[in-house]
Amino acid sequence: MVEGMQNIKLEFGCWGALLEYVFASNKLIHMNIHSMIGAGGVRYAVKDHNEDHDEVNYDDDGFFVLEPGLDIVLNVNKFFRVGIGATYRYVSGVDYANLADSDLGGISGHIVLKFGSF
Repeated sequence: MVEGMQNIKLEFGCWGALLEYVFASNKLIHMNIHSMIGAGGVRYAVKDHNEDHDEVNYDDDGFFVLEPGLDIVLNVNKFFRVGIGATYRYVSGVDYANLADSDLGGISGHIVLKFGSF
């Protein structure tokens, strides 16, 4: 690494209540709708390779998060379900250096694995 360069990373997290409704869970293939509503936080962390300390954290910022989603789920057996899904993260109230609400929101996909007695 070039002398004097810093490694900058953006740290993001969100938390809140998760609400889910499962349609016809006894069917071989069924759907779930869900939504997470809560808060999030963001901050920059800088690792300076020329200093004795490892990391310097800058001020952080909090904001509102709403993330609705939809899953399609397959009942593999009575103890295991697998599926795919997508969500859209809506973020409002970001007031942080060089970031806008739209930088932290957007569409994402995921894989669903459920274990238990259904």
